[in-house]
Amino acid sequence: MAYHFAKFVWMVDPERSRAAADKAVAAMAKTHEYLDPDAERIEVPLDGGRVVGNLRRPARAEGPPLVLLVPGLDSTKEEFFKLENVFLDRGMATLSMDGPGQGESGYELPIRPDYDVAVTAVLDALAGRTDVDPDRVGLLGVSMGGYYAPRVLAFEPRVRAGVGLSGPYRFSDIWDDVPPQTRETFVAKSFAKDDDDGRRKAAELDLSGVAVRIHQPYLAITGRLDRLIPWEQTERAAREAPNGTFLLHEDGNHGCANVPYKTRPVAADWLREQLG
Repeated sequence: MAYHFAKFVWMVDPERSRAAADKAVAAMAKTHEYLDPDAERIEVPLDGGRVVGNLRRPARAEGPPLVLLVPGLDSTKEEFFKLENVFLDRGMATLSMDGPGQGESGYELPIRPDYDVAVTAVLDALAGRTDVDPDRVGLLGVSMGGYYAPRVLAFEPRVRAGVGLSGPYRFSDIWDDVPPQTRETFVAKSFAKDDDDGRRKAAELDLSGVAVRIHQPYLAITGRLDRLIPWEQTERAAREAPNGTFLLHEDGNHGCANVPYKTRPVAADWLREQLG
């Protein structure tokens, strides 16, 4: 985590950032070696690049449900070890992803509004496995992943339920209000030419006409004190989704990172109920 956050939303020197990121990946591999030797690295080809994930399975469970964990802008699968444990303790397997624009995948694949294509590739790759149940797949996305989650639900029917945590409805709506480091990171991770091009690409991350396509159960969670993505953005997607539910923590900040003891058990219990 220290290696990861040493370069978080820091676009000053790509080579130094990559060096710190590689150390984070290596440290997580060592963590798995000692704390979960059955953890498995997954690499799935996509558009000349690859989606990379860490698959973990609960002990003594046969064919458990699978929950995909999707990071946000400049977040990575290395952030999710403790979040994974919340699901593993409830008998669910987890696959923490680096998709387009994220972590190891982001060096080759830019941010794209149709993140569902990455999830489709992952589910295709896992289709023949028996150590997880491909018919009981859920998803949780955080921050920008909170946009990706409803997008996936709208276009990938194999995902049976999803949680979006502090996600934007239309990213360009808040472009001028987010910190400059956030804009710089989006420009870099979307392979945009400049700030104006970044704004245009941000406008493509839009749930207009998308949220209404979500027929699976969808739970949107955020905090009223979120200073990065206003809670109204997250609420709008839940309101438009036919089976959407909205939960607002009055004392929660962005991602409800200050109240994880409230958010994580609710999300995990809800997904466990939806997946059976």
